[in-house]
Amino acid sequence: GSSTYGGIIGVRTKLQDTDGAGTDSLGLVTGTGAWSALVLGDFDKVVGKLPQYADTPNAVWVCHRTFYYEVMEKLAMAAGGVTSMEIENGDRRPRPIFKGYPVEFAQVMPSTTASGQVSVLLGDFSLGARLGDRQQNEIAFSESATIGGESVFERNQIAIRGTERIDIVVHDVGTSSAAGPICGMQTT
Repeated sequence: GSSTYGGIIGVRTKLQDTDGAGTDSLGLVTGTGAWSALVLGDFDKVVGKLPQYADTPNAVWVCHRTFYYEVMEKLAMAAGGVTSMEIENGDRRPRPIFKGYPVEFAQVMPSTTASGQVSVLLGDFSLGARLGDRQQNEIAFSESATIGGESVFERNQIAIRGTERIDIVVHDVGTSSAAGPICGMQTT
């Protein structure tokens, strides 16, 4: 919520501090350890925490692609019943699926393991967060602007300025006594 982030508090931070006093959401599962120690049962706990009202067709896993390929896919392949053809071809469909839910990659999620970090999320994000667009995207062009003390006109250039004002509010990740529409798993 600092000025560096425009006052926006992200979903991972909200899960670990639902009330501003350090209270974790009931929807936050603590895994059995670092990435290498996680087991399918840890992911089952996250799915089990997701409230029925949030188990919609919009529910997805969100993680870094490194987490998916080093943890989730490794566990799926180790579960058995996988043919060599499935390993060679992979299973990318329109997007990967894990435990029946599509997987969305987010490069801002953790790409390496660390203690106490929320590495994967599951939920219907449209029920727990909103994007507010206060000012539409505006583009302006100028031939008379100066950049670094030099006129762009004299240099045969055009200055372009783009502005937009948005805010993202994560309003529901649950409380310490009830899971919300967005759940997650943190490492120990």
